[in-house]
Amino acid sequence: MYAALGRRLYEASDTQGSVAVITDLKQKLRSRIPSQQEVDALFPEVIYTDNLTRQKKLVKYILVGLDQSITGPTVTNYHQMTIEHLKPQSSIGQSGVTDHLIGQIGNLLLVPEALNAKLKDKSFKEKRRILIENNFNLPDEIKNAADWDEPQIQNRTADLAKMAYTKTWHL
Repeated sequence: MYAALGRRLYEASDTQGSVAVITDLKQKLRSRIPSQQEVDALFPEVIYTDNLTRQKKLVKYILVGLDQSITGPTVTNYHQMTIEHLKPQSSIGQSGVTDHLIGQIGNLLLVPEALNAKLKDKSFKEKRRILIENNFNLPDEIKNAADWDEPQIQNRTADLAKMAYTKTWHL
């Protein structure tokens, strides 16, 4: 598709022909935008744990994009940020907890490397306390949570999917 459109654009003899090709490209791209329902269904499938690393770069890209849409134009060195699992990876295999749950976007935060080293495999409550003590800007749903289990992770994943679609990437 892109090569053919590129060729047509190159071969356009005037501005009107170029505009027609660009209009055609925009229409083709719009037809490929997923629906909110597709994003909602697929967002929980984007996961990262130490056992499932294939999507790590995608997860970090999504977390950076979400953070930028929340914090606005602030200077943050995302290269020095690491992915932290709120419910620790050490809980995988306990009481039916799976990589799929622990690796969901709703269970993940970007934190500075030094802070991540303090959090390690501590419980959610300990991690929350450390994050607050270090003046980390926690979202209210995490700051106010008494516990952090499957319902909270799934709800936050769904909320982040909606935010990604409507605010972050304006799909």
